[in-house]
This record gives sequence, C-alpha cells and structure tokens, in this order.
Amino acid sequence: MKKHVTCAVALGALTAGTASAAVTVFEKENFTYELGADVQIQLLQDSGIDEDLDVNYDDGELKNRFTYDLGESLSAFAKLDLEIAKDSDVSREEAYIGLKKNDMSFWVGASDYVTDDFGVEKNIDVVDVDGDVFALDSSEDLLAFNYSTDLYSIGLSHDLEVDDDESSTDIMLFTEFQGFEIGFAFQSATNVEFDAGVSDADTFGLSVEYSIGMYGIGVAFSSLDIDQAPDTIENVHIVGTLKPWSTTEFNLGFDMVDAGDENAQALGLADVDSWYLNAIYKFPQAKGFSTFAEIGQTDVDGVDDIDMGFLAGLRLTF
Repeated sequence: MKKHVTCAVALGALTAGTASAAVTVFEKENFTYELGADVQIQLLQDSGIDEDLDVNYDDGELKNRFTYDLGESLSAFAKLDLEIAKDSDVSREEAYIGLKKNDMSFWVGASDYVTDDFGVEKNIDVVDVDGDVFALDSSEDLLAFNYSTDLYSIGLSHDLEVDDDESSTDIMLFTEFQGFEIGFAFQSATNVEFDAGVSDADTFGLSVEYSIGMYGIGVAFSSLDIDQAPDTIENVHIVGTLKPWSTTEFNLGFDMVDAGDENAQALGLADVDSWYLNAIYKFPQAKGFSTFAEIGQTDVDGVDDIDMGFLAGLRLTF
C-alpha cells in the first residue's frame, strides 16, 4: 500500500516503496544532501491486440533531497526529482520545499496529491492498472500538510486553480493496528478534462490490508462521481501476497472497473477487468537490486482478441 509512508516522503524517505536508503552525498554542520536513484528496464509485451515485444525503460530517476536542521525540532527540507526518459530528455518531476516540526510537515511546489498514496495494487506494467478512479494525482501548484504518528496519519493538499486549470482539494487518512492497515481518501476536483468534456468530480476511496506471517491480502474500493455523467464509475482492486522468504515475493491481483450502465450508453465507456501475477526477487547481499517477472491480461467489455502480456526485468535502487 502506498499509504502515509510514501506521503511522508517530505519527511524523510527518498526511495519509498523500496528496501534501499538514499546515500548521504554531503553533510556539514546542520545541512545534509542525500541522493537516491531508481533504474528499471524491462522486456515487455503489453496485454492487448497484436502487441510486440519491446525494451521498456520504466524508470530512470534521480532523487535529490536537501535538509537543514533549524534547531528546536524544526527542520527545512526540499526535494528535486529528475526523470531521464527513453528519448534522452530530462524532465523535472517533483520539486517542492517545506518545513517539518516534530510530527507535522508542510510543503509547497510541484508534488503528488496526498490521495496519490491511496491503493493496494502491486502490479508492475503488463496491464494498465491504476487501482483506483481518482481523477487527478499531481500538481505544479500544490500546498500540502501532513501529520503522522506511530498509530495514524492525516494528509491534506490543495491544488491552486491557476488560469481556470484543473484544481483539487484532497484528504488522506491512514491507520494501522494488529496487522490491519486501513486508508480513507477523498478528492474534490474542478475543471477536470474528461473525454466527454470538462467537469467537476468527487472521488472517495476505502482500502484495507491485512498481513499475518508470510501471507497478505488487500482490498480497495473507489467511486468517481462526475457532475456531467449520469452514473458513478467504480473500481475494486483485490491483491494477495505471499512472501515465503525474505528475498522473494509473489502477488496475484484483480482489478475491476464498473463504468456504469448509463455511462456506457451516454459516454461510450466500457467495463474493464484485469488480472496480473508477478514474482519479485531481491538479492540478499543487495536488497536494492531485484529481478522480476509478470504475466497479466485486460478484458474490455465488447472488445475481442485481447492477448495476455508478459514481462521480465531488472531494477536497481538506492
């Protein structure tokens, strides 16, 4: 689950979602500069109709984090992520600056919404699975706040509306106890561009994960209500996880999107069902280096001859 640990990337973890830690490049007095990286390359054949096998450059990121200790439990932080694309272009992803005081943090800039942490999906790339139906996920003009304790986390973010562009106010709540991890997310978005036109939209989501020993299961439900649509769009994502050894993980997931009967007729939307099965192996001497494989298939209502896809790849993080 992406939950508050990822949301709190502004609080410390450069490489959320990996077993690795950023490397301290420079440290002097009250200043620290940390560098992280994520490189992932795959042999991929998408699930689809007559898809070809290709080399997919899924990730090529450099993650820079800067921290100043201001004293009295107050610190300043900044983050600058760079994405190196397949065509050799370098683009800026997240870039924000903020302040942290004990369990509270505030940041401003280009960043993911706090609701981008919602979900239980563990797919890699064979099927196009979002795991939820939230309309928006990031902004260049974001104000965000997070409060985290050992028991729960609450995140708030607001995307400023600039020149009538897309805007959103989001909230993410997360708690964990006795093996359960529970998340609630809500998004109120305006001026969202859909295929049928520009509209306001509200989305809410509820997720539950439970783990015991080597076994885990996660379920997430989200519902999108578009003002100009006659019906809601709903998503259910279910995933089971098996970790027989500390180095090895298997995930089997199912993703179901219900476009709504009236939406199907009025907007030309279709129900979409997907499944995936993957295996990930992290080398015991270097957990930041892993190899993986995945198979999966997407079924679109009314579309025939969609083939199963597969991939295999390597990933290096630090």
